[in-house]
Amino acid sequence: MTTEKRKRKRVSFIIQTEFIPDSGERIYPLIQDLSMNGLFLQTEGRPGLGTKGKIEILLQCGNEEKKLSAQCRVIRHVAPSPQNPIGGVGLEIYEIDPDSSILLFNIIKYQTEA
Repeated sequence: MTTEKRKRKRVSFIIQTEFIPDSGERIYPLIQDLSMNGLFLQTEGRPGLGTKGKIEILLQCGNEEKKLSAQCRVIRHVAPSPQNPIGGVGLEIYEIDPDSSILLFNIIKYQTEA
């Protein structure tokens, strides 16, 4: 029997994003899934484990734009595979402002109900 280490529900949510490691080099990966604790980025560029940075997700609905921002750290690398030919990195959210937290919660709730 396997034990689930995940503390929060993960939902599929595919959208282009921007990850800005503290080194300043910007990466424009594709988010594959997210939860209240973190997200998985599909990207060939893999910042080192423990790398901290800022994730920014711009959401647009008609004329309205919302930006979700959070401080994250790289907690795992995923090598390319048949299911994910690019591979990527897992990020843990360690700081998020209240407005971004509410936006993230609503994205997850909507994806769960869809």
